Amino acid sequence: MDWTWYLFRFDGRINRAKLWLAMVVLLGLMMSVGLAIVAIYSLFGGPAAFHFGAKDLFKLVDPDAYRSLTWADLPRLLIKLFGTSLLMWVYFATSIKRLHDRDKSGWWMVPFFAVPGLYNQFADRLPDSYTDLPLAIAALVLCLWASSKCIA
Repeated sequence: MDWTWYLFRFDGRINRAKLWLAMVVLLGLMMSVGLAIVAIYSLFGGPAAFHFGAKDLFKLVDPDAYRSLTWADLPRLLIKLFGTSLLMWVYFATSIKRLHDRDKSGWWMVPFFAVPGLYNQFADRLPDSYTDLPLAIAALVLCLWASSKCIA
């Protein structure tokens, strides 16, 4: 198997078994990046607990996320930024190939991933009212629909 094509390119098709293999590879990469972050914490100091997820990517478009950074946070932030970008690239490449196998366009990743992710990042800034309930329901429906489309 050509691993460069499999994990990093967006053309072609993969079946369900190869999608699950890619998720196992992603889990291994996540653990490696997590160990690197823990090593940086032990070298430079900092809190022992950390979170790791796609929400870090959406913080890139959020100016409030940069206001509380210090110089001690820079090494951890760089490792997290590089690791998260790599993980998301592999996730998008394999998911788009799976969508191609289902005769769907790769552009379906925009509503499946970006819309719910952006909503989750900025949900705390929306006013507390029932007017944002349709947005929350749409984000939930897109996440559930994406799960059924990519795996089925």
